[in-house]
Amino acid sequence: MLLTFFHFFEETPIKKWTSMNIVKYYREEDHQIELNLILNDVNKHLRRIANGNVYGFEESKKKKAEDIISNWGTWTAPAKEKDRKKQNNKKMIQMENENVFEAVASFVGAATSLWIDAGVQVFVVSVGTVE
Repeated sequence: MLLTFFHFFEETPIKKWTSMNIVKYYREEDHQIELNLILNDVNKHLRRIANGNVYGFEESKKKKAEDIISNWGTWTAPAKEKDRKKQNNKKMIQMENENVFEAVASFVGAATSLWIDAGVQVFVVSVGTVE
């Protein structure tokens, strides 16, 4: 799997080494959703490239890896912001679903109560006329 990730850095032009592109690639290849885990892996891989621990990377790519590591907070900001918005959207949808569930439960409870009351009234009327 590690070679697959280095493939991104080998084949992708430096100008496309954005946090958004790399996170998307890692998610597709590793099926990892957790952003922090992805960014940890990206950081490790970039450090290996920058330190020359991976054979075959040209000097410009090593320099780019160093630049990204040096500006890690700024470089990762777009991916983190997108992830934060996605999480907020999930929370809003979850809250809306909970509100709908509560409304349905309340309605069903009220309807059931009315149905039981009506059933009791019918029973009382029926029993009352049996005499």
